[in-house]
Amino acid sequence: MFLDEPFGAIDFISAESVMDFLKAYRDKHNTIVLSTHLIDIAQEVADEIPFLNNGKVYQLENNFSHPKEIKKWIRDNVNLPGYD
Repeated sequence: MFLDEPFGAIDFISAESVMDFLKAYRDKHNTIVLSTHLIDIAQEVADEIPFLNNGKVYQLENNFSHPKEIKKWIRDNVNLPGYD
């Protein structure tokens, strides 16, 4: 299943329903490719999180316990202009 920013224009109740569906779909060993700017969403449903920056792909195994850990890894390992 391919999804492009599925949480961008929906309310939180609908987002919870979509999240529940995605987790159930994933738990049946299906593949989901999801683009999002919301790291919390990626961390909750993904096994792997590719992070794109200036044409470079950073592949992260999702062994983080909290989205703040992912954000810290990105800040520490990816050259993001304006985030010094």
